[in-house]
Amino acid sequence: MLMFALVSFTNIFTIEDGKGLFVIGLLLIFPLLFIGQGCACAFGKGNLLLAVAVSTLSFFSIILLFLNSSALFYIILYLIVAFFAYGITLFSQKIQNQAKNNTL
Repeated sequence: MLMFALVSFTNIFTIEDGKGLFVIGLLLIFPLLFIGQGCACAFGKGNLLLAVAVSTLSFFSIILLFLNSSALFYIILYLIVAFFAYGITLFSQKIQNQAKNNTL
């Protein structure tokens, strides 16, 4: 995401719609990263809070460098998405384990 911000706002490369690239990253890539972290932590039994904290700090750095404070709203949505993905993954694993135990 930091790469998208650098390309979009610093004009390192001559991309016609650099700001559009950043918006796609903000609305698509960052939520997918949080979903991936939630699922990976549930599968690997990792620490979700640590993983989400690292991504949140990364997003805060992008906000401080390139955006205004109105983008802080996205953090709340991203955290909800991460915890929701974590919960759904744990729930599906629990159902699969119960189905395996019932068939044996």
